[in-house]
This record gives sequence, structure tokens and C-alpha cells, in this order.
Amino acid sequence: MRVAWVQNVGDPDAGQRPVFLKAGGTDGFNSERIINPGKDLVVCVATRKARIPIARIGVALLRRLS
Repeated sequence: MRVAWVQNVGDPDAGQRPVFLKAGGTDGFNSERIINPGKDLVVCVATRKARIPIARIGVALLRRLS
């Protein structure tokens, strides 16, 4: 089985490292895993509202913690 990840390069001028995202979900639920391998940091965000932009929220949270 293959799993596709999305890379968010960020802004190197701002000192941001690339992070990797994986989305998932079912009817009415949404989840996102964001990984920063350079910092050994993972953020998981889940919601029961499918239309909330949790990828953007998760990346912002991970960058804030890094």
C-alpha cells in the first residue's frame, strides 16, 4: 500500500523548514497529520466538521511549535 504525502516547503527566508502533510477523513470528519522531520515533531488535528481548513491550522501550529 502506498501513502501519498504533500510537502509544504514554507518560506526559507523566514527560516521555515519543509513539512509533510497527510489528510484523512470520512463523512463529516476530517483529520490531518503534519510532520517536521528536522525537528522530530508531529501535530495531529482532527475535527467533526469536514469544511474546516485544518491543514492550514495544523501547519501554523507546527511552525509555531518549531
